[in-house]
Amino acid sequence: MTTEVSLNDPRDLSNDILRDLLKTTCEAHPWDGKFESLRKYHDYPVCNMWFAEDRVVFDGGTSIVRNVQLGENGSAKFTRPYEPASPTVVDVQGRLRAEWVQATADYSISRQEIMRNRGRERLISLVVSRRQAAMEDLANLLEDYAWQSPSGPADDLHPMGIPYWISPITAAQQTAQEYGHQGGNPAGFLNCGGIDCSDAANQRWRNYNDSWAQAGGEIGDDDIIKITRMLRRLRFRSPVFLNDIDGDSYRNLRLYTNEHVLESLEEYARLNNDSIGTDIGKYAGATVIKNLPVIWVEQLDADETNPLYAINHACFHPFVMEGDFFRETGPMNSRRQHDVFTTFVDLQFNFICTNRQRAGGVISRINL
Repeated sequence: MTTEVSLNDPRDLSNDILRDLLKTTCEAHPWDGKFESLRKYHDYPVCNMWFAEDRVVFDGGTSIVRNVQLGENGSAKFTRPYEPASPTVVDVQGRLRAEWVQATADYSISRQEIMRNRGRERLISLVVSRRQAAMEDLANLLEDYAWQSPSGPADDLHPMGIPYWISPITAAQQTAQEYGHQGGNPAGFLNCGGIDCSDAANQRWRNYNDSWAQAGGEIGDDDIIKITRMLRRLRFRSPVFLNDIDGDSYRNLRLYTNEHVLESLEEYARLNNDSIGTDIGKYAGATVIKNLPVIWVEQLDADETNPLYAINHACFHPFVMEGDFFRETGPMNSRRQHDVFTTFVDLQFNFICTNRQRAGGVISRINL
């Protein structure tokens, strides 16, 4: 027969009993799936939008694999009665592939702290506060690397962030003043998600990009034209007789940039308020372009190319390994710290873009 022991029991409380009580408290009050009280950055667009319940895609296997339709099969034509058919089989599928990456955080509570926080409510408060600190740190890590690209094909430590999927303009494209869906393989990579964009057959697996008219990120009339043109060319609409799964995806379109470009846009809107029409303006204290708010991303402040991203969040998902979605292991202790109970939080995932053509674009400028 097992005897129930509480924190108020006058007998000696062994580490095993305290660990069981701590484990029971953790299991009874799991993380609610929300990142709260985040203080390091002013906004967390990736964590708050991509890790929403309806955005996460659970998967398995040794890697992430998805089929992508890269074009039509070329079979459509006009015919006459009794004209013989000559069907052909054309492979229009590409294979998107990405590797899993792992992220982890942990929080610890000592035996002494548990003893000093006797009582159910105080112990719950202690667990919640320590867990929240670990989750905040994990959120900072995820948000930071969502705005970065892996260093190269051999980098299996970091996820495929937005600059990996939304390739900025190259020096050659900028010199030639080219723009459009020309964002190919990320710099240093021979493919993007396993699909080689340099192949003409895979040209639809490219993102939109353009360059600012001026060096330094100052916004002028030509730049407003570039932004509105990018937004126009990111909108695709399917024929009415086709089931368009992304038909309502543009409500998830957002604009992101650094503080320098945002302030330039604000100054432009202020100085040209009477003549800019409806392209750019102010609404509820925010600068908006075509009714889309321009959001400051602190991770982009150090980027000297001054990028402005148009991101269609409907095309981005965190693919997560089933069973490794912020999985808690513990509490546990070791010989080196026998009175410290540590719980680990683990995530196995990668950031995946399912449609580069619709996913977004970027306007930036390389200092040549």
